Amino acid sequence: MAQEKATDNAEALSGRIFEAALGSLELLNVYLGDKLGLYTALAKSNSASSIELAERTNTAERYV
Repeated sequence: MAQEKATDNAEALSGRIFEAALGSLELLNVYLGDKLGLYTALAKSNSASSIELAERTNTAERYV
């Protein structure tokens, strides 16, 4: 019984850590998008392909 509760607690903790890591990576993506001017370039037109967006922001299309 105690072993089962410890396993449940460990799984719950690992789940919370995983969710926190995903949130951190999402914030990093928003930060980079802002610093690279991706959001500004998209705001100027309603849509753009990755190639167009890369050209507008002088970034590599592979990473856009």
